[in-house]
Amino acid sequence: YKEIPILKGFDGYVFSASAGCTKPSREIFSHLCDKFDLTPCETLFVDDSIKNINGADKFGIVAYHFLGNADELCSYLSSLPRVK
Repeated sequence: YKEIPILKGFDGYVFSASAGCTKPSREIFSHLCDKFDLTPCETLFVDDSIKNINGADKFGIVAYHFLGNADELCSYLSSLPRVK
């Protein structure tokens, strides 16, 4: 994680190796929500794999399928309601 500069901009993250489970398993999404006290329907998951998107969606997490267009992702993020 120290070699991934973008992670410094996040409040937290989960690596599947340390969590002991991988996407798109239900366990990884449960681990994520438990670790950060997240409500699935209020949580956004962004990934480029449709398999992972479907796993998050099935768990109840809002999922965005990233197809490589950062402007589209930014536009989508801007359209979301702000959380206080």
